Amino acid sequence: DDEDAYRSLPQSLDGPVLRSAFVESRRTVARATRNGNNLSFSDLEILDARALPRLPWTAARRWQMRWEVAGAVTHWGHVHLRRVRYGGVVTLAPRPARAAEKTGGETGGRYWKITALSATVQDFEDETNLRFPGARPEAAGAPRQGRDQGQD
Repeated sequence: DDEDAYRSLPQSLDGPVLRSAFVESRRTVARATRNGNNLSFSDLEILDARALPRLPWTAARRWQMRWEVAGAVTHWGHVHLRRVRYGGVVTLAPRPARAAEKTGGETGGRYWKITALSATVQDFEDETNLRFPGARPEAAGAPRQGRDQGQD
């Protein structure tokens, strides 16, 4: 639920990026579920990361990265398996450890958290029409009279 999602975000995000990630994730899920879709994420893989030069006035570290998110959208009796590749700059900054955050990521009483993120979609893969057993063909995306292909 939304409260659980919001409680988990501060483990890795801080500052303005925390609020924007929460708002954007709620907006994405609301948009997907409004049309009867079920949206799920299954994996995040960092494809490559390169340290950028340090900024002299901060302890933060910036990284040029590429990563891939895997997930699925389920609707009309079938599943779209999706892989979206992103690229961008991720800024990590040390934050003081708090008692409630004693689960991984600790370095000398400090945690590194994402404090800024600029990302763009670089590539998108979509595998469609993996049908559920017993689904009606028209519910699983098969063309029918009066329906344009490519609408879902």
